[in-house]
Amino acid sequence: MYLAPIGAFGGMAFTIGEIGIRTLIPLGKLMLTMYSTMILFIVVVLGLILRYYRLSIFSYLKNIRQEILIVLGTSSPRRPCPP
Repeated sequence: MYLAPIGAFGGMAFTIGEIGIRTLIPLGKLMLTMYSTMILFIVVVLGLILRYYRLSIFSYLKNIRQEILIVLGTSSPRRPCPP
């Protein structure tokens, strides 16, 4: 686990070296889509549910912040290898 970031860096460096920096554009789009979807879900879906039960979204998010950090820390966008 300690060497995983070094391996990920090596894989990214090799891919960028072989194909070019343009390989990061789909990854950036995927990350933007993923985080936008998460924010949209939290604000719209969770907001409507909490409003129905008359709870504050800010106090709820404050109470589950550890779980949110675990989800954000362990999620990683995956993309297929280039052909």
